[in-house]
Amino acid sequence: MEFKMILLKWVKHFFMAEIVASPQKRSRLMPPRIDLTPLVDLSFLLITFFVFTATLNNPTALTTLLPADTKDSSKVAASGAVSLVAAANEIFFYTGNDVSMAEKLDYSQPTELRKKLISLQQLLIAREGNDDKLFVMIKPSQRASFGSIVDLLDEMKICRIKRFTLTDPSKEELRYLTGQ
Repeated sequence: MEFKMILLKWVKHFFMAEIVASPQKRSRLMPPRIDLTPLVDLSFLLITFFVFTATLNNPTALTTLLPADTKDSSKVAASGAVSLVAAANEIFFYTGNDVSMAEKLDYSQPTELRKKLISLQQLLIAREGNDDKLFVMIKPSQRASFGSIVDLLDEMKICRIKRFTLTDPSKEELRYLTGQ
């Protein structure tokens, strides 16, 4: 019996609301006071966060130097002409004007292209004393993705190729691509 009384008191104490009747006095209501310190702290933290992340994300652009307009600007020495025809998942690399000598390179192996460009650059420096005749023509086909073209432009920057251009592939090159 004693246990039931203790349990009943405990249940009443924790689970039942108690109404206490007391005489109410009319008191003057004071307006609530709102502390704005946490709001100011939070706003400054957010401002600091966004300013910091905006300064970390500076856009970078590839600087391109364009040649002056002259009548002979389209002539390229065949010994230094390199054509990179970009297809869906591969690059066709050839020097000179002979498309049939094109080598197929894979986008997943950027070091292959880099080795070929650097070796050609060193060959021209050994033969001519400089690499001014080296001119790379990047020719994206319609199947090439934008990212692959950006990767090719990055390779030009990595290999320190001074003269390169983006141009359309010729009909002969497109025929060679579809014949593969």
